[in-house]
Amino acid sequence: MPPLISEAAALFEDGQTVREVAAVLRISKSEAGRLRQGAVEEGLLRRNGGSEEQSRIIRLVPPSQTLGE
Repeated sequence: MPPLISEAAALFEDGQTVREVAAVLRISKSEAGRLRQGAVEEGLLRRNGGSEEQSRIIRLVPPSQTLGE
């Protein structure tokens, strides 16, 4: 296993994006994306990234509704 994969997996688990991980590790965004995929394949990271609490849910609300409805 490449040494950066576990470090990248930890960063992704913390909710960082491919761009952020690339900047922290000083690698290309493509390499960061490959590390993320490798971490998923190795079982170090779930496909959707971080934990349940960190998953981002985007809810689209028509302009005529408020968020609480």
